[in-house]
Amino acid sequence: MKLLFLGSRGAQSGATLETLLDHNLLPEAVLMEQGAAPWVSRLSLPVLGSSTEWGLPELSAARGVPAFMVSRESLNRFVEEMRPDRVLVSCYPYPVPESLLNTVPSGWLNIHPSLLPEYRGPSPLFWQLRDGLDRIGVTLHRMIPELDLGPVLAQRTFDFPDGSSMLSLSRKAGCAGAHLYLEWLSRAAVEAPPARVQHPSQGSRQSFPGPEDFRVDPRWAARRVFNFIKAVRELGPPFFEIEAGRRCLIADALSWHAGPGPYPMDETGENTRLLRCYNGAVMLRTRGHN
Repeated sequence: MKLLFLGSRGAQSGATLETLLDHNLLPEAVLMEQGAAPWVSRLSLPVLGSSTEWGLPELSAARGVPAFMVSRESLNRFVEEMRPDRVLVSCYPYPVPESLLNTVPSGWLNIHPSLLPEYRGPSPLFWQLRDGLDRIGVTLHRMIPELDLGPVLAQRTFDFPDGSSMLSLSRKAGCAGAHLYLEWLSRAAVEAPPARVQHPSQGSRQSFPGPEDFRVDPRWAARRVFNFIKAVRELGPPFFEIEAGRRCLIADALSWHAGPGPYPMDETGENTRLLRCYNGAVMLRTRGHN
């Protein structure tokens, strides 16, 4: 069976491909988007990942898998020429036309980092962290023209240590999604695994986060504040309101403490500040006011 893999330069795609290769599942080819992903200009999300980690080009080259940069216009030609039996997608940033989805016998499967139908949309990890979830969801689903609405094939969740970066969470999601795919392949070899149809009216969908979505609310739990700041601080400056119309910008979250206090970090310096939450406090490194 010829497998085609589509992804991006991001950490999720790299972790998915790395897991497939570790299990000796080599795609016929790897396709990556040409140019910047559409959200880069909006929030400067770190789609390139860490310079110390291998991405799709390096992983493909190391195992002798052909890798190509494709535009949305040239994707049709590549798929038609390669004639894959299966397509796996992990963090490919563009929609795929229905005419192309119908050309692959076993269909197109996608790894989405949430428990669909919840958190549809382009930034599910951000919104799960903002909502204070303790576990991150991952879904393997069939692709249809409507984004994130295809039938669900498999799901799982994973927990994460306090202070996890968005990069590490993306890698965990990509690895978890690859294991879902490998398990699904094993079941599909015996019988057709069941799929759960999604209904558009169920679940939730969020768009790209805007500047106001980086607001930290002291009514959140201290641990939630800490983990949200640690994960999103490279995407855009988190902040909290000192008073109406006046904000304190946050560079980092240094530690968190539960309970009514007194806290071991009550002493603050010039660039640090204690943010008191409803059930504790978080020590912050600040970056000024506006």
